[in-house]
Amino acid sequence: MQSVRDSENRLKWRDSLLYRLADALYRAGELFRMVIDAIIDLAKSAFGSKGEHGDIFTNEEAAGIKDIIDEYAKSKDERFAVSNWLVNFACVKGKLTDAQIDRAFSEVDDVAEGRYNGRIDRGRGGISI
Repeated sequence: MQSVRDSENRLKWRDSLLYRLADALYRAGELFRMVIDAIIDLAKSAFGSKGEHGDIFTNEEAAGIKDIIDEYAKSKDERFAVSNWLVNFACVKGKLTDAQIDRAFSEVDDVAEGRYNGRIDRGRGGISI
């Protein structure tokens, strides 16, 4: 029983630390703020909320998400961990509903999987960084 409690405490500590890191990046980083705001807006747009976003991320938004994922992740598992971190922070920041959260996870996972790569490359003039 103590082991389970210790694990739960470590997870709470980890989640708190990740939230604080994301919050600091949101305040300090223009790209990070743009990405989080885009995730929130996309998630809310399909449900008649404040979001005025289209059905998918713009090339610039997808490129921003991809750049952040590429910065922190090397493996496929790490890519999804970073995409989950972005969405989880956006969920808290944007006070998203369960349906909005599902939409956000779906689209950000598409970026992590590379489904936006063609659009991103076209948006960058065919040059990938």
